[in-house]
Amino acid sequence: MNLIGARIIEKIRQKITEMNADPVWRDTIMDYETKLAEEREYGEEKGILSATVNAIKKIIRRNRSYGVSDSKTLEDLTEDYHDSVSRDQIEQMMKEA
Repeated sequence: MNLIGARIIEKIRQKITEMNADPVWRDTIMDYETKLAEEREYGEEKGILSATVNAIKKIIRRNRSYGVSDSKTLEDLTEDYHDSVSRDQIEQMMKEA
């Protein structure tokens, strides 16, 4: 690496060290990173729920096309997805499908 590049890198490292020593800056960055992590987690949860709802609706349609009763489908879906959605939510999806 040439001398100019080394100087630039050293200035960047020095600035980072100064910024990290500033408690206000650290708190601001930590708050920002925490908010980003929370939003990312929320987005993941929302995406997982959306995929689950789509899967349930697909199962409802497929079961109906195979002649499976709605009561049997509701029973099976409630058992399989009880940790993700409530029985009432599944019943609502069945009305919408």
